[in-house]
Amino acid sequence: MPRDSDETAPALGRYASWTALLACLAWATLVACEEVAPTQNTDPPFLPTITNEWANVADTANHKFNLNSDDDGEEKGTFTGDEQHPVQGPGNLAGAFVNEQIEFVVDRSQDGPTVFRGMFIDSSTIQLTSDLGEALTIIRVLQ
Repeated sequence: MPRDSDETAPALGRYASWTALLACLAWATLVACEEVAPTQNTDPPFLPTITNEWANVADTANHKFNLNSDDDGEEKGTFTGDEQHPVQGPGNLAGAFVNEQIEFVVDRSQDGPTVFRGMFIDSSTIQLTSDLGEALTIIRVLQ
């Protein structure tokens, strides 16, 4: 019969593997969608700051995202974090961004892995749509 500590280690390993896989998938999707040919756009690239608490504008008190990235201020990068959902409860997430484009996967308790794709409207606003058709706008809570 396994001891409690024997059962905990595999669960933690699966969580770390799951998070790494989600981040890699999101990164690969965004990189694959990048333009191959150079453009004539002379505007400076958008360099987002991802790390922050974000809230759904439709429910700022109860639906929040905490995002953390070592790539803040870069043209592209990855991030991890969590969602605090009023119905689904807490869920871990991992994602990637390229300039204004952002994509992440949240592991929701009822819906399972849910993919969100969207873009920064400005430095403090992100519009998102999930693979389940859920549309939401999140805003930066802390400046």
